[in-house]
Amino acid sequence: MGLHGFDWSDYDIILKLEQVINECKEIKEPNHWKEYRKKIGDVPYDNFTMYFSGFDVEETLKLTNEKFSKRMKAIKMLTEKHHLPNL
Repeated sequence: MGLHGFDWSDYDIILKLEQVINECKEIKEPNHWKEYRKKIGDVPYDNFTMYFSGFDVEETLKLTNEKFSKRMKAIKMLTEKHHLPNL
């Protein structure tokens, strides 16, 4: 294994992300949210790992932020349309 375990293949990284998501799906009880937050904490690490495999993390994060912004704008429009409390 390479420097601090950062030498995963692209495929291994995708499998690791899938594993984290599946583990989060298994946590259904509200009193287990601490465990959920721990699992979610693996996602930024896995994203960082992609950097070491040549994956363009900056571009991916940029696209993710754009997608998130569009979704938030849509949610805000819906809340205004239905006279719901502002986000």
